[in-house]
Amino acid sequence: NLKQSRHSDAKKNFQKALNINARNQDALNNLGAMYNELGKYDDAIKYLQMLLDIAPKQPEALNNFGTALLGIAQKNNSNSHRDQSIEFFKEAITNLPTYAVAHKNLGIALLELKDYQGAIDHLQSAVDLDPSYETARTRLTVARLRSEMIRESKNSSINLTDRAGNPLTDDLAGAILSIVS
Repeated sequence: NLKQSRHSDAKKNFQKALNINARNQDALNNLGAMYNELGKYDDAIKYLQMLLDIAPKQPEALNNFGTALLGIAQKNNSNSHRDQSIEFFKEAITNLPTYAVAHKNLGIALLELKDYQGAIDHLQSAVDLDPSYETARTRLTVARLRSEMIRESKNSSINLTDRAGNPLTDDLAGAILSIVS
Protein backbone atom coordinates (compact mmCIF):
# COMPACT_ATOMS: atom_id res chain seq x y z
CA ASN A 1 0.00 0.00 0.00
CA LEU A 2 1.56 3.28 -1.14
CA LYS A 3 -0.01 5.31 1.67
CA GLN A 4 1.33 2.95 4.35
CA SER A 5 4.74 2.99 2.70
CA ARG A 6 4.81 6.80 2.72
CA HIS A 7 3.77 6.87 6.37
CA SER A 8 6.47 4.32 7.21
CA ASP A 9 9.12 6.39 5.42
CA ALA A 10 7.90 9.58 7.07
CA LYS A 11 7.92 7.94 10.50
CA LYS A 12 11.53 6.81 10.01
CA ASN A 13 12.57 10.32 8.98
CA PHE A 14 10.76 11.95 11.92
CA GLN A 15 12.34 9.41 14.29
CA LYS A 16 15.78 10.23 12.84
CA ALA A 17 15.12 13.90 13.48
CA LEU A 18 14.12 13.11 17.07
CA ASN A 19 17.29 11.02 17.54
CA ILE A 20 19.29 14.12 16.61
CA ASN A 21 17.13 16.49 18.69
CA ALA A 22 14.50 14.97 21.00
CA ARG A 23 12.83 18.42 21.21
CA ASN A 24 12.35 18.82 17.45
CA GLN A 25 8.94 20.46 17.39
CA ASP A 26 8.27 19.82 13.71
CA ALA A 27 9.03 16.11 14.03
CA LEU A 28 6.85 15.76 17.15
CA ASN A 29 3.95 17.60 15.53
CA ASN A 30 4.25 15.71 12.26
CA LEU A 31 4.32 12.36 14.05
CA GLY A 32 1.19 13.36 15.95
CA ALA A 33 -0.55 14.47 12.76
CA MET A 34 0.50 11.29 10.96
CA TYR A 35 -0.85 9.07 13.74
CA ASN A 36 -4.10 11.06 13.71
CA GLU A 37 -4.40 10.38 10.00
CA LEU A 38 -3.85 6.69 10.65
CA GLY A 39 -6.48 6.67 13.42
CA LYS A 40 -3.84 5.80 16.03
CA TYR A 41 -4.97 8.47 18.45
CA ASP A 42 -3.11 7.24 21.54
CA ASP A 43 0.17 7.36 19.61
CA ALA A 44 -0.72 10.82 18.33
CA ILE A 45 -1.40 12.03 21.86
CA LYS A 46 1.96 10.67 23.05
CA TYR A 47 3.95 12.78 20.58
CA LEU A 48 1.71 15.82 20.80
CA GLN A 49 1.93 15.81 24.61
CA MET A 50 5.72 15.80 24.30
CA LEU A 51 5.45 18.83 22.02
CA LEU A 52 3.00 20.63 24.29
CA ASP A 53 5.38 20.06 27.22
CA ILE A 54 7.96 22.02 25.20
CA ALA A 55 5.64 24.58 23.55
CA PRO A 56 2.30 24.68 25.43
CA LYS A 57 0.77 27.38 23.24
CA GLN A 58 1.72 25.95 19.84
CA PRO A 59 -1.52 26.21 17.80
CA GLU A 60 -0.89 23.25 15.47
CA ALA A 61 -0.06 20.97 18.41
CA LEU A 62 -3.17 22.12 20.28
CA ASN A 63 -5.32 21.56 17.19
CA ASN A 64 -3.78 18.15 16.48
CA PHE A 65 -4.21 17.12 20.13
CA GLY A 66 -7.85 18.19 19.89
CA THR A 67 -8.17 16.18 16.68
CA ALA A 68 -6.87 13.07 18.45
CA LEU A 69 -9.34 13.57 21.31
CA LEU A 70 -12.18 14.11 18.84
CA GLY A 71 -11.15 10.91 17.03
CA ILE A 72 -11.33 9.01 20.32
CA ALA A 73 -14.70 10.63 21.06
CA GLN A 74 -16.09 9.57 17.69
CA LYS A 75 -14.67 6.06 18.01
CA ASN A 76 -15.95 5.51 21.55
CA ASN A 77 -18.94 7.89 21.54
CA SER A 78 -17.29 9.71 24.44
CA ASN A 79 -18.60 13.15 25.30
CA SER A 80 -15.79 13.70 27.82
CA HIS A 81 -13.18 13.35 25.05
CA ARG A 82 -15.29 15.56 22.77
CA ASP A 83 -15.51 18.22 25.50
CA GLN A 84 -11.74 18.05 25.99
CA SER A 85 -11.18 18.37 22.23
CA ILE A 86 -13.29 21.54 22.21
CA GLU A 87 -11.02 23.09 24.85
CA PHE A 88 -7.93 22.29 22.78
CA PHE A 89 -9.48 23.77 19.62
CA LYS A 90 -10.50 26.91 21.52
CA GLU A 91 -6.98 27.28 22.89
CA ALA A 92 -5.51 26.89 19.39
CA ILE A 93 -7.85 29.62 18.15
CA THR A 94 -7.00 31.87 21.10
CA ASN A 95 -3.32 31.54 20.20
CA LEU A 96 -3.91 31.93 16.45
CA PRO A 97 -7.34 33.45 15.67
CA THR A 98 -6.77 33.08 11.92
CA TYR A 99 -6.31 29.29 12.14
CA ALA A 100 -9.04 28.08 9.76
CA VAL A 101 -8.44 24.37 10.45
CA ALA A 102 -8.96 24.83 14.20
CA HIS A 103 -12.19 26.77 13.52
CA LYS A 104 -13.35 23.93 11.26
CA ASN A 105 -12.50 21.27 13.82
CA LEU A 106 -14.22 23.20 16.61
CA GLY A 107 -17.25 23.57 14.36
CA ILE A 108 -17.35 19.82 13.74
CA ALA A 109 -17.12 19.05 17.47
CA LEU A 110 -19.91 21.53 18.23
CA LEU A 111 -22.01 20.09 15.41
CA GLU A 112 -21.68 16.64 16.98
CA LEU A 113 -22.96 18.14 20.25
CA LYS A 114 -25.89 19.68 18.35
CA ASP A 115 -24.69 23.20 19.15
CA TYR A 116 -25.69 24.29 15.69
CA GLN A 117 -25.17 28.02 16.14
CA GLY A 118 -21.71 27.52 17.62
CA ALA A 119 -20.88 25.13 14.79
CA ILE A 120 -22.17 27.59 12.19
CA ASP A 121 -20.16 30.44 13.72
CA HIS A 122 -16.85 28.54 13.66
CA LEU A 123 -17.40 26.88 10.31
CA GLN A 124 -18.27 30.28 8.84
CA SER A 125 -15.05 31.66 10.34
CA ALA A 126 -13.10 28.85 8.67
CA VAL A 127 -14.70 29.63 5.31
CA ASP A 128 -14.16 33.37 5.78
CA LEU A 129 -10.48 32.75 6.54
CA ASP A 130 -10.08 30.33 3.62
CA PRO A 131 -12.84 30.61 1.01
CA SER A 132 -11.47 27.56 -0.86
CA TYR A 133 -11.79 25.30 2.23
CA GLU A 134 -14.31 22.79 0.85
CA THR A 135 -14.50 20.61 3.96
CA ALA A 136 -15.45 23.62 6.08
CA ARG A 137 -17.91 24.80 3.44
CA THR A 138 -19.60 21.37 3.28
CA ARG A 139 -19.84 21.07 7.06
CA LEU A 140 -21.22 24.62 7.23
CA THR A 141 -23.99 23.62 4.83
CA VAL A 142 -24.78 20.55 6.96
CA ALA A 143 -24.86 22.65 10.15
CA ARG A 144 -27.19 25.19 8.55
CA LEU A 145 -29.51 22.46 7.23
CA ARG A 146 -29.66 20.70 10.59
CA SER A 147 -30.29 23.98 12.37
CA GLU A 148 -33.05 24.87 9.94
CA MET A 149 -34.66 21.42 10.24
CA ILE A 150 -34.71 21.70 14.04
CA ARG A 151 -36.09 25.25 13.89
CA GLU A 152 -38.78 24.23 11.39
CA SER A 153 -39.80 21.15 13.34
CA LYS A 154 -40.10 23.19 16.56
CA ASN A 155 -42.04 26.00 14.87
CA SER A 156 -44.35 23.77 12.90
CA SER A 157 -47.35 21.77 13.87
CA ILE A 158 -46.21 19.27 11.26
CA ASN A 159 -44.03 16.54 12.69
CA LEU A 160 -41.33 15.25 10.40
CA THR A 161 -41.77 11.51 9.93
CA ASP A 162 -40.40 8.76 7.79
CA ARG A 163 -42.57 6.67 5.45
CA ALA A 164 -43.63 4.40 8.30
CA GLY A 165 -44.81 7.39 10.34
CA ASN A 166 -41.93 7.26 12.83
CA PRO A 167 -40.68 10.64 14.03
CA LEU A 168 -37.63 11.89 12.18
CA THR A 169 -35.14 12.39 14.99
CA ASP A 170 -32.22 14.78 14.80
CA ASP A 171 -29.85 11.81 14.59
CA LEU A 172 -31.78 10.37 11.66
CA ALA A 173 -32.01 13.79 10.01
CA GLY A 174 -28.26 14.14 10.48
CA ALA A 175 -27.66 10.76 8.90
CA ILE A 176 -29.80 11.74 5.92
CA LEU A 177 -27.97 15.06 5.62
CA SER A 178 -24.58 13.35 5.84
CA ILE A 179 -25.57 11.16 2.89
CA VAL A 180 -26.81 14.16 0.94
CA SER A 181 -23.74 16.29 1.68
